[in-house]
Amino acid sequence: DLAKYEIEFCTKEGNEKIAYCWSFAFDSIFFADLCYHGFLSICSYPSQIVYILMPWIDPERCVMEFKKMHISKNVVKRSRKYTITVNQYFDGVVKGCIKQHGESWLHPPMRMLLKD
Repeated sequence: DLAKYEIEFCTKEGNEKIAYCWSFAFDSIFFADLCYHGFLSICSYPSQIVYILMPWIDPERCVMEFKKMHISKNVVKRSRKYTITVNQYFDGVVKGCIKQHGESWLHPPMRMLLKD
């Protein structure tokens, strides 16, 4: 139960560190559930034998407290010149990430999962 694990981990004293887990399942419903509960996921390819989905949670970076969030006037002003789009250039963005950083965590199963 991801919700139970996430709440237990994030509220338990002494869990300031990142929690990793792993799975062979590259299932879009499972991945969406992980995202919904605050997990970030990477794909690993150890010894180039098998791809592994590695969900992780970091209470510092994965939990957004909107009531405590402050966006400065300067950021709002600068943001007016940007436009956010969804699903307009996914393949190009992935290619750019791989060009700059290497395949790293964006192995083929992860790219398919993100695109699904």
